[in-house]
Amino acid sequence: MRRRTRRSQKSQQMLADINVTPFVDILLVVLIAFIISAPLITRSLPIELPQGNLRQENPENQTGNMVVAVDQNEKIFFQEKDYDLASLEAYLEKEKSIPRSRVVYLQLDRRVEHGYLIKLMLVFKNAGFTEVGLAFNEKDL
Repeated sequence: MRRRTRRSQKSQQMLADINVTPFVDILLVVLIAFIISAPLITRSLPIELPQGNLRQENPENQTGNMVVAVDQNEKIFFQEKDYDLASLEAYLEKEKSIPRSRVVYLQLDRRVEHGYLIKLMLVFKNAGFTEVGLAFNEKDL
């Protein structure tokens, strides 16, 4: 009887050791999953997103705001004059009397391309204006 008890004690001792093979297998599977999914992660861009609430305001009725209108032929109307993109940029660079803290509202015809809107916004940003908004009809939403 003694022999049997000794063998059972030895087998219990052997089972007490930690088996790291399953642990390493799981770590390798997780590592492979991260390697595969890493290219799928999108990179974030440093952009400031607009707020989600819609304020009922008319930009033409507020003092201190500037309204810039663009027709379907990409002709820009600003301060009772018409410009193209290059001449507006030159005018804004030359005209330093316009306060750069004023809000600029862009009213664009719905047929104006998105790329032109971006170029127009960059003209005002490069001229030092910090707030540029879009004016639209509420029923167009």
